[in-house]
Amino acid sequence: MNMNSALSDASGYHAWLADVRALVQQHVGAGLAYYESRTRRPWLLFRICGSLLIVLSISLPVLSTLKVEMLPEKDLVVSLVALSVAVLSGLSTFFHWHDTWRENTRAKLELRELLAIWELKLLAARQEPDATVRIQTVVTATETLLSEARKVGSSNTEGYFKNVSLPDIKK
Repeated sequence: MNMNSALSDASGYHAWLADVRALVQQHVGAGLAYYESRTRRPWLLFRICGSLLIVLSISLPVLSTLKVEMLPEKDLVVSLVALSVAVLSGLSTFFHWHDTWRENTRAKLELRELLAIWELKLLAARQEPDATVRIQTVVTATETLLSEARKVGSSNTEGYFKNVSLPDIKK
């Protein structure tokens, strides 16, 4: 019995399609789960760090103009605020949380779209009366999905490593 005749009956086709779905879940679904789990943290760090930078930067000139009577440890407070601004700026520059958040979100959305298009092609294939054409449609759609998902992962990895470097410290 050849593959086409084995897959022409409904139970054989559905078992085969379950295997195809498992393959897609293993390769594309795992990638999507990876990006979904690594989007919120960089977003949160970017927002917290940026907000603190704004508040501390704005408060620095105000603190420096206060009289010693109003703030007895004025020099220490001003120094600590300035140090905090420098540390937060350095961490933000080094870790590129905004880029990581953007790239992971882009990858997540692209993978979701690719999966939706693949599902649509599977629905269209289900309507095909010829088993050979139906199978070829699913195979072609799955090959396209896997290829495009690989490109998304490669692009994201390339973008990540483009940003990985030591801070440029001028002497």
